[in-house]
Amino acid sequence: MMWLGTLLPLLFIGLIILVIVNLKKKKLYLSNMKGSHVRILFLGYVIFLVLSVGLFYLMPVEGMITETKSSTIIEDLNEEQEDFNDAIRQGNIKHLDEVYFSKNWTFPYQGGPIEYEQYSQDIHFIVAQKKDTEEIKVDYYTTRTIIDEIDFTKELPVPTVVKHENKLLLVQPESYQLDVTKFDQEFTINQFTKGQNQGQKHSSQWGTNALVITIPLEAELEYGDDVHISFIK
Repeated sequence: MMWLGTLLPLLFIGLIILVIVNLKKKKLYLSNMKGSHVRILFLGYVIFLVLSVGLFYLMPVEGMITETKSSTIIEDLNEEQEDFNDAIRQGNIKHLDEVYFSKNWTFPYQGGPIEYEQYSQDIHFIVAQKKDTEEIKVDYYTTRTIIDEIDFTKELPVPTVVKHENKLLLVQPESYQLDVTKFDQEFTINQFTKGQNQGQKHSSQWGTNALVITIPLEAELEYGDDVHISFIK
């Protein structure tokens, strides 16, 4: 039904065009129209605009996106990132589990050193810890990714961790394309407000991520010089 708010003024504009074309066919040019004709056309257009705006706000909004964030989204994301970084530096993995989106993998430990290798450069932090366990666990955490004020965190692909013998491999996700479409206000509204909103900027920010590797107490983690891993207690 929301299309009706846009259709009404368009129909009226089309009616005006037909009237003008008809007048020209009768060799009556617009410059010779009486002032009353112009006033009637203008008044009719204003009435249709008012009706269209009223109908726009009366239309149901079911099915519309409900995850739009406030104008302070960037400030919220900055605070979230600081909290995330502090948790990583302090080794507060429990806090990460409670707050942030995560994915995890668990593998059996078969003894000997564990070699870590990665085919993805999209990891911001890698930390490792030793625990009294008989398995290898890898956890992936990330803060939110906001694009044009919409949360896409759970829609984006994440890296995958696989194990081959005693080697852990971090594999980059397949390439993807994210298309974001946002609808502008109807003509009946934005012709009056668009000039005021030209300076408005959408809030967008990509998430910060971390990989946490947990290994048995007796295990050793080996990795190349191009990989930076911080050990936490």
